[in-house]
Amino acid sequence: MASTEVERHTGVDVEDVPSARWGWSYENPRLLQIGGLVVAAFLLLMMHGNHVGHVEDWFCIGFAVVVLAFVIRDWWMRRHGLTR
Repeated sequence: MASTEVERHTGVDVEDVPSARWGWSYENPRLLQIGGLVVAAFLLLMMHGNHVGHVEDWFCIGFAVVVLAFVIRDWWMRRHGLTR
């Protein structure tokens, strides 16, 4: 007799990832985007400090812009269905 339970298929083999049975085997894009924004904000907050030269400021600004570019690209692609 066939089972009446619904079998969910997430594309992840339970043999490889045991937690996939409970649905814990996926990325949370919202959390990744929020994490990117927090990292960019932290980099910009690091400009306020006790350093004399401004080379560090430019590196912090540059890396924050790169992180924000990745977050915006990810948001745009997910919104328009170009990536899952």
